[in-house]
Amino acid sequence: MTNYRYQCLDCGKTYLGPQLAGRMECSCDDLKNPGSKKKHSGTAIRTPLSQELQEIVSTSESATRRATLCARWGIANKSHSQHGANFSSNQTMVNLIHNILGPVQGDLYQSVRRHIIRDYAYDVETKEMTY
Repeated sequence: MTNYRYQCLDCGKTYLGPQLAGRMECSCDDLKNPGSKKKHSGTAIRTPLSQELQEIVSTSESATRRATLCARWGIANKSHSQHGANFSSNQTMVNLIHNILGPVQGDLYQSVRRHIIRDYAYDVETKEMTY
């Protein structure tokens, strides 16, 4: 889940967490509207992908990695022609994960999603790190 940051630079009030239904109200008086408090919009906080997910997987290594991950997650290892992904160039680990997961559906998809969260702290649905 994406967290949000709301902060007033005048009084220092800060909120970090799930998106608020409205705007955060701080302790400062709003000079544009005397008698009311300032309200601040939030900014989404994105956690960068881990170094492991940004790792470049060479074309020669991708088949081995793919077979290992498919076996670990309990899914069929589809060949290039069957799943249609492009393996003619190097790709990042996160791309490899998404390519493997592409044809997976239903309960198996949710099971593999949980494995990926456990193994990499990465949620393929939100494309966010889970920590």
